Amino acid sequence: EDEEGFVKKVEACCEMINEAKAPLKAAVEEAKAKEDKTLLRQQGALLNALSKHQKTIMALDKPVGTRLHLANNRLATYRSSTSIRPVTTKLTNVTADITGYQKILDFYRLTDSSLYSFGRQASGPQHFTDIRRNVAVLTVESPDDVIYNDYAVSGDATPGSSGSTTQYYTSVVCPDGLGESYDRCYDAEFKLVSAFTHQVYDSCSEPLKYEAKATLWSKKPLCKSCASVLLEQFPEKLPKVELVIVIDEE
Repeated sequence: EDEEGFVKKVEACCEMINEAKAPLKAAVEEAKAKEDKTLLRQQGALLNALSKHQKTIMALDKPVGTRLHLANNRLATYRSSTSIRPVTTKLTNVTADITGYQKILDFYRLTDSSLYSFGRQASGPQHFTDIRRNVAVLTVESPDDVIYNDYAVSGDATPGSSGSTTQYYTSVVCPDGLGESYDRCYDAEFKLVSAFTHQVYDSCSEPLKYEAKATLWSKKPLCKSCASVLLEQFPEKLPKVELVIVIDEE
């Protein structure tokens, strides 16, 4: 990532130099047309100096570009040699933090991306080259035990919790990071709190008195819909449950 950032900075610097060279090129052409040798020498010297400086900067990028090219080739070779790994167990004990998130990725690495979707990759072994969907983890604890622990991936028919068939919360339509708007009823956070709320209401005679501490970790920031569910609707359904929300990508 650092080297890719360096390449982008070099490209940006070269683009700035190109912008500075444009009026000089025009001045050189004008001096040629007027046969003004003095102006031609002055503007030409400045243009040559900028071009030389640009080449020096581009040379700094060459070793980095070589390494990136080699790395990309090796990644492509590795990915082409892998095969789909079947899922034979269930993922449990996922902590509500970045470590838990990495555990989820490790669990689904090389699995069938057409069955376990995390992004735009639609077939072949899962390499997580484009994780568009959000991932969230919810852990609920009493003083003595873990009451609930699960994870979810945003979207319909995705890995982890599928939520609840009983509607406890109301989602709304709002845009994602790319500007696409849709009903957020399949968001990871929505599915997790729905599943947990169903567990409480299904097993407890007085859910409004149910006490516990919950931690919801989300890879991406809350959308308007999930913020409403977690901060407004959830406390109404389970007022005695203390909810802590942790966002990774602030």
